[in-house]
Amino acid sequence: MATGIGVVVGSRNSSAAVADDDCAADGSDCPTIRRRSILHLPPQGAPTLGATPSERADARTPRGVVLEGFAAHVGDPVGIRAADGSAHDGAELMATAIGCLVREVRGRRVAGRTVVAHPTAWSDGTVDSLREALSHTGYVEATLVSEAAAAMHWLSAARGPLGRNAVVVYDLGAASLDISVLGEVAEPHGAGFPLLGPPIRSEDITGSRFDHLIMSSVLDQLGLDLDPYAPETEQALTGLRARCERAKEALSADLDAAVTVELPGLRRDIRLVRADVEDLLRAPLRRSADLIAEALDGARLTRDDVSRVLLVGGGSAIPLATEVIAAELGLPVAAAARPDSAVTHGAALLARDLSQDRPAGT
Repeated sequence: MATGIGVVVGSRNSSAAVADDDCAADGSDCPTIRRRSILHLPPQGAPTLGATPSERADARTPRGVVLEGFAAHVGDPVGIRAADGSAHDGAELMATAIGCLVREVRGRRVAGRTVVAHPTAWSDGTVDSLREALSHTGYVEATLVSEAAAAMHWLSAARGPLGRNAVVVYDLGAASLDISVLGEVAEPHGAGFPLLGPPIRSEDITGSRFDHLIMSSVLDQLGLDLDPYAPETEQALTGLRARCERAKEALSADLDAAVTVELPGLRRDIRLVRADVEDLLRAPLRRSADLIAEALDGARLTRDDVSRVLLVGGGSAIPLATEVIAAELGLPVAAAARPDSAVTHGAALLARDLSQDRPAGT
């Protein structure tokens, strides 16, 4: 039985999935692990991905160093400096995180190919730096594809053979919104789906920005005058933002959610209603539709050339995203039941197909 591993290391979250011939066509039942993109490098022993809260709170400990945000520094000659003053190469950290995920899923005695999906906006040089780092670290030999191409492989596997029009891949993640226009016909030998124009990346319309908008609304309801630079307040706001993130995720399915506010001298539960949160997010989502139009202009295409918009990334789980994109563009919108896993599952399905040398998505 052919098997394959798909890996995605994001700015905030990372995941790996295993696909075999028994998986559902869309990979929705593939065994999948998810970890925070936080690396713990101990003085001895193997690194781990997904540090504990105490390790994250104290990044300089006798147990080693804790690093995050490395995905944005792949190909950066400056790299990242840890709390203990040590310097680390972004590509090597990325390769280490990939190795942690692959090692964890291979602990289940999984064989087969590995496909790593990287940000579509990366230059060839950035991709080469990751490929070289993977070779140096010796963690894994992997096929590298763009996240947009992995999403297209998911679409092809989940929805059947595609046509000959273009697809807009709308990837709303924690740290960026990436919009790419790709052809529906896969290139041979698993090379991916052709990119028809330059991808558009925004760091203003992101899941993290949405979390901040929700947290600001919660604080406005309390009417507090806070010093955000006080250490105890800063730590409390970090926890509040995480709870706002979880509430946002809950509101993808529920009509309301509660957020517990714990600040110095205060503890209170605030009720969030989906309609009110949607009012906060509607304007940035409408701006994102303008970016889709910009991406189509860059590809020299019109809406008539597009068969659908594919929504992936955790932020796309917000029902309003589908509503706004469909209304603003007048195009069909497709999304996975778990948009945050579609790219990972697409990479795993591609890896499985490459393992048995059959056309991807069949």
